[in-house]
Amino acid sequence: MQNRFGIKDFVFLVVLLATLGSVWLSMVQKTRMELAQQGMSAKLADIEQQVAQVNRKLESGAGVARGTTASPSAANGVSTDETWARPGVKVEHWAAPHCAIDPSTIPGFAVGGEFTELFEAQPAKLTPYISSDVYSTRVLDRVCESLSSFDPKTLRLVGALADGWQIDPDGLWIRAHINPRARFSDGKPVTSEDIRWTYMDFINNPLIEAERTRSTQDNLKDVKVVDGLTVDFI
Repeated sequence: MQNRFGIKDFVFLVVLLATLGSVWLSMVQKTRMELAQQGMSAKLADIEQQVAQVNRKLESGAGVARGTTASPSAANGVSTDETWARPGVKVEHWAAPHCAIDPSTIPGFAVGGEFTELFEAQPAKLTPYISSDVYSTRVLDRVCESLSSFDPKTLRLVGALADGWQIDPDGLWIRAHINPRARFSDGKPVTSEDIRWTYMDFINNPLIEAERTRSTQDNLKDVKVVDGLTVDFI
């Protein structure tokens, strides 16, 4: 029997060609959008680099008006503000953590990027105060900071997120002040309420499996917010 090309065949062919054309146009449009997004990402990265350079200059004191001088403590990045402190108790001030060699002075320095480190095993958990293996500890040491840390050379307890603190001579309380520059990865500032929540609502929550950390805080009765950047440990 002789095959005939009828109206149904013509309609089917038109629909097929239209579908293929639509798919092709969609792919072309998607490719163009991806290229545009890559271009925007590159421009945003360039803007971030410029903003970071401005911030570094401001933080290093390059923006101080001519004819003015900064105190030695301020020049070293140590805050001398004691308005948050309890009267009559010594205040220890700390500079913000920094590298032995400022990486921003190295040619080709850029903010951002990725750091890759290979492990021989997969960490079971990566949640702070819950994870317990050495691999998760390694990761958390790279991405999380606490109020204080140990100096690797002197093994002395120094400020990290905290730029100053007071210790009661009788050992009944500690008052810590958060560095105003402290930020989370999304840019939000670290507040004293974040510190209180970490200790009282997370670590000391019996429903959370943080027994290992909780067992070291038997002497801690309460954490109180004094103001937005000041917290008392009692």
